[in-house]
Amino acid sequence: MSVSDFQHIVQDLKKELKNWEPQGAQRFLSFVDTYAQDRSLYYKAILLHRKKVIGKDTSETTAEGENVFDQLIDQVATAHIENGVDLNLGNRTDTQLEKISARLEEEASIRPVVFEGENISKSYRRSSFELKDINLILRAGEITSVIGENGNGKTTLFRTIVGEIKHSSGILFYPEINPEKGKRVHWSKVNQIMAYVPQDLPNWNRSLREMIQFEAATHGILGEENKIAVDYIIQRFGLEAHLGKKWNELSGGFKLRFYLAKSLVWKPKLLVIDEPLANLDIKTQLMVLNDLRTLCDSYKYPLSILLSSQHLHEIEAVSDNILFLKEGEVSYQGTLKDLGKDRKINMFEFYCSLSFTEIQTILQDFPYEKLHHNGISYVITTSLNQEANDLIQYLIGKRIELTYFRDISKSVKQLFER
Repeated sequence: MSVSDFQHIVQDLKKELKNWEPQGAQRFLSFVDTYAQDRSLYYKAILLHRKKVIGKDTSETTAEGENVFDQLIDQVATAHIENGVDLNLGNRTDTQLEKISARLEEEASIRPVVFEGENISKSYRRSSFELKDINLILRAGEITSVIGENGNGKTTLFRTIVGEIKHSSGILFYPEINPEKGKRVHWSKVNQIMAYVPQDLPNWNRSLREMIQFEAATHGILGEENKIAVDYIIQRFGLEAHLGKKWNELSGGFKLRFYLAKSLVWKPKLLVIDEPLANLDIKTQLMVLNDLRTLCDSYKYPLSILLSSQHLHEIEAVSDNILFLKEGEVSYQGTLKDLGKDRKINMFEFYCSLSFTEIQTILQDFPYEKLHHNGISYVITTSLNQEANDLIQYLIGKRIELTYFRDISKSVKQLFER
């Protein structure tokens, strides 16, 4: 992160918090957690969040609140000092800024490996299914999404990585725990750096706050530190208004957010989360994905996230890496930005009310290679010479009313259409 990027973050936060909207306030809490070295900042941030968001104070920011906010920003921005030089505030020489910027960029570029799997395989005696030769590296600060149709090995892979089932062959390596690759995995130690959120969340039999407190305590966060950590994570995920409810009184979205709070209160290095968007409305899906991306991008506590989802377009917005499983094997693996880089064709998806025969007739003068209907939309494959605008203009010229159009040539969606 450059110094100018840091300055933009501060400026954006000030704009977002002008009216103390909940999402902006939660981003501010994450900012404090990421950059603050003075633990008293947590108290001030939490109290301010309670007053302005939980307390439903929608009036113009009071002088007291404005003063606290400015004090927090100043303290956080000045918390990172290089040779006595303020990181962000005041007039600085070009040499000083270049030195600080270089340090920040160097730290951001170093993404330690938190998990490495070599040739992971899993077979079952009573089933023909087999997970075959999976090679996977997970780094801090990156989100890796595993996609594929149901029954193709996503959950099997996840349960193997978290130690719920034993792999048949291959190597599981957790660099912060095992000094040498290939040694026996000490799962009690792995569980001190890794959190797992399964698709089917188990019921909680204690109060919601007690469950989070207990989880923090089992990871060595005790006494006053426990209170600070729990209060922070409750505010961070906007959960305070729901603490008085029982588990079965929570919606699916809030059950997930409480489980995430419990899993993240002790700041793990790796979060494995299976189908987090299942059964969530679109608004909650976007909130959860934004939360995961923010947590992953933390300067102070960069998190590695491994997730699976059937919501392809949504996870594209936050993922760094993609692993596509088909019949237990890797069909595609790489960074999201490289997806479709070496493709030989373009692929487009669109909706309209016409039948397949009618669309075929209309497209008879348009150069395409393949057309099919996937049950919901039409998918057309063309050469690289035909671009999205070419097809759109052609269809408009034929007076076709499109209700949806998307270029999926570089999207994970095209992996399912091959």
